[in-house]
Amino acid sequence: MTTTLEHRSTLTPEARSASVAQLAGAFLAAQTSPQTVSAYRSDLHEWFAYCSQHDADPLTAKRPGIDAFRLHLDQLGRKPATVARKLACLASFYEYAIEAEVCAANPVGRVKRPRTQTQQSTGADAAGLERLLEAASDSPRDFCLIALLAGMGLRVSEACSLDAGSLSSDRGRTWLTFVRKGGKQQRLPVPAWVAAAIDDALGFRAGGSIRPVLLANDGGRLDRHDAGRIVRRLARAADVEGVTPHALRHSFVTLSLEAGAPLHKVQDAAGHADPRTTQGYNDARESLTDNAFDTLGSVIEQFGTFHVLTPSAARPFATSR
Repeated sequence: MTTTLEHRSTLTPEARSASVAQLAGAFLAAQTSPQTVSAYRSDLHEWFAYCSQHDADPLTAKRPGIDAFRLHLDQLGRKPATVARKLACLASFYEYAIEAEVCAANPVGRVKRPRTQTQQSTGADAAGLERLLEAASDSPRDFCLIALLAGMGLRVSEACSLDAGSLSSDRGRTWLTFVRKGGKQQRLPVPAWVAAAIDDALGFRAGGSIRPVLLANDGGRLDRHDAGRIVRRLARAADVEGVTPHALRHSFVTLSLEAGAPLHKVQDAAGHADPRTTQGYNDARESLTDNAFDTLGSVIEQFGTFHVLTPSAARPFATSR
């Protein structure tokens, strides 16, 4: 039986009853991140479809059913990280169902999850980042995107959500206020070269404080999918392998630590809730010193100049090649 679940966007899981769809809708509505909602929607859809194919009710699932689903995912060739995420989604869903007094126990609770690679990707190194900025230098939008991802460690969704009103000036510095993953608002200092790139990306467009910093080619707000395509295109042009928006966030963390920024400063700048996430980039380092943004900025400034800002702007990277 197919039921339609209304949420922020439509989910149509294969389910045995409307109550399953309603419970899933409530579970998704309780999530704060659009990316989490999107991933969980897909995960629940696949689980409900699997249950339907085997004439099983998701609300009475037992551990053998979850074990069989995991084996099914393995046979489909799903990566361990993907399988682990789907099982984590189901574990959260059933905990929610228990709290809603719909289920008595969590069938995922004792299911073994795949071991995933803990070694963090370091992203582009300094030489690769320099080539990437050079490749982006003819487009203020593209350069600003790279600056926000690699120069401030923003997640791609965070960068795409920025408006002119996200910026403010205080104590002689530019500050950026935005909502982090999980709905937490954060206010961060913007290094001068990134602030200049943002100004140039905004240009003289109308719209006041609601002007998106990053525009798509059709004039609308750039989304994370288009941003990913831009980064991959620039990576090919710069001959830098394995670069994605998230890899550039890794670059920010790694290069900041290599430049001498304190671990706790990098953790705060990157919005890592758990210091062990940041420490994963720093297993071989012990001596660290100061502000992550300014420390990395001092490295970026050594790259030279790029034709990014308007020729009349007397700012870093303003001179023509």
